[in-house]
Amino acid sequence: MIALIMGKSLWCNKGLAATLLAALLAPCLRAAESEYGLPVKLDSSASDVRKVLGPPTEGWQKGEMVTLESYYSRGIVGEFAHDRLFSITLNKDTAYRGFLPYAGTIINGVKLTDGKATVLKKLGAPSKIETEELPPGTDPDKPELFPLQSKYYWRFKDYEVKATFLNQAQAVSEGLVWRSAADGTSWPKDTLTVITIQKLTEGPEHHH
Repeated sequence: MIALIMGKSLWCNKGLAATLLAALLAPCLRAAESEYGLPVKLDSSASDVRKVLGPPTEGWQKGEMVTLESYYSRGIVGEFAHDRLFSITLNKDTAYRGFLPYAGTIINGVKLTDGKATVLKKLGAPSKIETEELPPGTDPDKPELFPLQSKYYWRFKDYEVKATFLNQAQAVSEGLVWRSAADGTSWPKDTLTVITIQKLTEGPEHHH
């Protein structure tokens, strides 16, 4: 009865209803805002990124007004368009000496050590999937030097997340990946190998 009276009161007082709704949603909104775990934010200037990550290990020109900077000790590759951080790429591992995989959380608690099932649980249903189908009869647990992969995409308010997973086990080889295989010889299927966070833009200039 009390709930019914309160419901009628809120229906008549839209301002009060809106205030209560905002109060109820505020913790959820704050939690969502805090889920971005990377040390640098998209759209930061190159100088601001370097203040946080230190000087890049190497950098190169990708195109007109587009540059890439790799920070080996932080496990981060940043793409800058017109001096603003446009995308961040995190590799599970590389063959570059001195490279340290990013160990922190990325989005919604996702880490590079998470498998596909864990990433899906943390990020929810993807907005798009691109997959390389295994030929019939292929054993997905047999390590291959160049395994087939799948790419999953999630769209958030200001950015898109792209995660690449193995569709079959990958053999570890000097010159490709060479450190973080669990058994020292391969990564199992469904391993997360790289994740990219890219700023959403309406223009076609930087779409990949």
